[in-house]
Amino acid sequence: MKINGVKFAQRILDELKEEIKKRNLSPKLAIILMGDNPISQSYVKKKEKKAKEIGIKTIIIRLASSTSKNILRSRIEKLNSDKFVHGIIIQRPLPSQITENFVTNIIIKEKDVDGFREDSSFESPMSQAVYEILNSIGALSLLKRKKTTIIGKGETGGKPILKFLKEKGIRHSVIDSKTKNPQKIIQESDIIISAVGKPVINAKDLKKGVILIGVGMYKNEKGELSADYNQKEVEKVASFYTPVPGGVGPLTVAMLLKNVVKAAQKR
Repeated sequence: MKINGVKFAQRILDELKEEIKKRNLSPKLAIILMGDNPISQSYVKKKEKKAKEIGIKTIIIRLASSTSKNILRSRIEKLNSDKFVHGIIIQRPLPSQITENFVTNIIIKEKDVDGFREDSSFESPMSQAVYEILNSIGALSLLKRKKTTIIGKGETGGKPILKFLKEKGIRHSVIDSKTKNPQKIIQESDIIISAVGKPVINAKDLKKGVILIGVGMYKNEKGELSADYNQKEVEKVASFYTPVPGGVGPLTVAMLLKNVVKAAQKR
């Protein structure tokens, strides 16, 4: 069964809109976009659009991909000290001269609404999205009883989910580029969360009734967004699966905005 992430996201957005009105909040999110990556620009537009719909103001700061660390630090420090800005994010991917460790630690924890800092005041929006999906299909109880596998452990995909599972005390397997015989692990898995951004899952390798959560995505030869698996093929095998687009993505945006509202409430 296909999981409708758009529907779940809209419910959360409606609740946030009501919360903002009820508490007379004025949440503000600053988004830093470095370079002119068209996919990044598309993601920023989606965040800006959904934020506006529920009453969150956004500041879009566009910087050249060649921007130095010092200039970026200066811009973020100003946002850190601006009491009217409640959340700060830097859209990934980053240019080569800017490291993940650098950007993660210059945003103060009270405004780290992406949840990348180890001591962040917020949970990762993507982890929250995956949790919400599993909860919506009644699968949370299965996490501790069934074999759960994460494919990929990148900074913005697999890593936050691995952190979430560890914090919840959930045993899991991890597949990365160095894993030996990943096909066997996939065949034995009851719940798979894939965060690669490449077609890495073959429907023939999946256990009948598997729950498949697709975090990774990429553009195929037709320029269309695709999941880490062929959606038509996995539909015949999986008990539940998330589509691309319309699966984890919309919920991740909703959870990001939920973090912004939480930050505004604390001020």
